Amino acid sequence: MPAKDPKVPYEAAAAQAVGDVQGTAPASEVPQETVAGDRLPYEAEMDRMMAEFKAMSARVAAMETELSTARAGLAAATAALGPPPVATYGKAIYDKLVSHRNANPDLGAHFDRIIEQTRDLANASAGLLAGEGDKATVVELAGPAVAAVDRFITRTHPRVTSKAVDFSALAADLEYLQDAAAA
Repeated sequence: MPAKDPKVPYEAAAAQAVGDVQGTAPASEVPQETVAGDRLPYEAEMDRMMAEFKAMSARVAAMETELSTARAGLAAATAALGPPPVATYGKAIYDKLVSHRNANPDLGAHFDRIIEQTRDLANASAGLLAGEGDKATVVELAGPAVAAVDRFITRTHPRVTSKAVDFSALAADLEYLQDAAAA
């Protein structure tokens, strides 16, 4: 490769040659027409859109703050009210049946079927008590469970065994569950 000759201005000569070929002056001689105050139409439109996006972002942030405040208020109100009665009685019925089975081991599997029939109600009630369930599901399961337990207390148990078992607390929970489900 030949060495550059310091006497020949290669860059200026190249710019002159390009200008001669294109019919224009060299780039160094072209006046620059950009003035600081002049703006292109799309720049104004972009600035307007950016301002609109910033305003929308501010509104969304305000709404998120308002939503979190509302959720905190709802959580505080729910905690102050305590657990829903329908869930409390639904779980209590299951627990009382298990307690009766444990207190009467001489009856064997006598309580197993009714305990199994109320298991879904107990699980839904426990979920609602933990804050993860749905009250409508507990209310839906309450009707059939109440009917099954009432039948067990009044018909099945007396027909299967002559052993006296005090179901008064269980019967009261059945009534309370019906009232809570109706409310």
